Amino acid sequence: MKTKIQVLLQGAKHALVQEVRLTNYRQHINKSTAMKKYAQIFQKTAAVVIAIILMATVAVAGDAIINGSMTNTGTFIVKGALTGSQNNFTGTVKFGKNGDQTIPAGYTFEKLECTTGGNKNFSGTVIVSDYIKADAAAVKIGTYKLKITSANVNSVQVANAGTIDFTSGEAEYALDGIQTIYGTTYKNLTTSGATGAVTKSAGGSVTVIGTLTNGANTTLDFGNFTFNASGAAFANLATIKSSGMVTVDTATIINGTFEYAGDVQSVAPAYYSNLTLSGGTHLLSGTTKVDGVYTANGGARTYAGTFEYNGTNTDQPIASESNYASVVLSGGNSKKLTGDISVSKDLRLAAGTPLNMNNKNVSLAGNLVLGSNITTGSGVLSMTSTTATNVTGSYEVIGAVNRNHTFTSNTAYAFNRPEVTLSVASTAGLNVTLTNNPSTSLSAD
Repeated sequence: MKTKIQVLLQGAKHALVQEVRLTNYRQHINKSTAMKKYAQIFQKTAAVVIAIILMATVAVAGDAIINGSMTNTGTFIVKGALTGSQNNFTGTVKFGKNGDQTIPAGYTFEKLECTTGGNKNFSGTVIVSDYIKADAAAVKIGTYKLKITSANVNSVQVANAGTIDFTSGEAEYALDGIQTIYGTTYKNLTTSGATGAVTKSAGGSVTVIGTLTNGANTTLDFGNFTFNASGAAFANLATIKSSGMVTVDTATIINGTFEYAGDVQSVAPAYYSNLTLSGGTHLLSGTTKVDGVYTANGGARTYAGTFEYNGTNTDQPIASESNYASVVLSGGNSKKLTGDISVSKDLRLAAGTPLNMNNKNVSLAGNLVLGSNITTGSGVLSMTSTTATNVTGSYEVIGAVNRNHTFTSNTAYAFNRPEVTLSVASTAGLNVTLTNNPSTSLSAD
C-alpha cells in the first residue's frame, strides 16, 4: 500500500521540497550537510502506520495524519488539521496557518505555538508540558481546558499582539511542584497535582470571574500583585495568600485558609473559614466573618468595622486583641477566649452562642447584647460605658462584672443580667459589688 505526503524541510540557506512515496521501506531525507540535521520517515506496516523522527523544521502544507509515533526534537509546523492516533508530541508543534485552525482535543504538547494570524480554537482539553505561545494569533480556549504541567516560569507566552483568551474556559496548573501562574483574567482557575507542600505563585495580576479551585497541599500565592475575585466562587482546599490588593464580594465564602501577608494591606470584608494576618499593618473594615480560626501573627491591626465569629463548632477560639471595634458572636455554638480582649464599641451574642471567657478578661466600652450567657470563670467583664441602659437581651453574665462609672442617684443600672438592677442613692466614693447565683436568681420585681 502506498501513501504520499509532502514535506518541506527548511534549512538556513535553502528549502528542499521532497515528495515521498511510502512503501515498506525506510527512506532518508537529508538536509544540507552544513545543518547536519535530518528527518527520517518510514512506514512500519502495510497499514500505513508511520513513525517519524524529526530533528529539523518540518512543515506540512496540508493536513497531518500521524498514526503511530513521532519523536520530535525540532519544530513540526501544521498548516491544516492535525489528526491520528499520535496525540503526545515532544519538541515544538506550531499551528502556522494564516487563518483559523483547530487544536485537537486530548493532545499533549511539549511546546505549543500558535502563529501567523487567525484564531486557533480548542476543541477539548489540551495539555502543555513546557509552554504555550500565541505569536500574532488569537488562541481561543472556549469552554474547554488548558492543563499546564510545566515548571517553566514562562509557561504561557504572547508575542506580536498574540492573545490567549482564558475568560470562558478553565486553566489548570497541575504540576506536582512549583509553578508560576500567568497574570491574566480567568473564567475558572485551578491548581492541582501537589502530593506534598507546594507553592504556586502569580507572575502578574490575576482576575477570576468564575471559580477559583486551589488544590490540597498547595499555597496559591498572589504576592504583591492585584488579586480580583469579585463575583467568583472559591473551592480552596489549602491556603491562598496575598500581599497586595484583594477584591472579593462581601458575601463571598472563602473556605480553606486565606492569609494576608502584606506590609500595609486592607483585609477584604468577606466570609472566611480560616483567616491569617501575618506581619505588617492590616486594616479591617466592613464586616469580616470567620467560622474557623482567626490568627494574627505580629504586626498591627486596625479594626474599623465588625468582626464576627460565626463558627458552628464547639468553643470556636476568639483571638486576643486589644482594639476590636464591634464583635459579634453567632453560629449557634459556644465561643472561647484565648486571651484578654478589648472592644471599643458593641459586643453582641446571638441566640444559642454562649461565650466562655475561659478565666480571661473582657473590656467593653459599648453596648452588651445578651442573646446567650457569658461565663467569666475567674475573669472579669469590665464595662466602661457611661450609658446606664446599655445591656439588652434575656440572658446573663455568670461571674464578675465591673463597671467603673460615676453613678447617678435614683437611676437603675443593669449588671448581671438586664432585669437585675440596682438603684444607687448615693454616689460619694461608692464601690458596689453585686453577686448573683443563677440557682437563686434575684427577681426583677
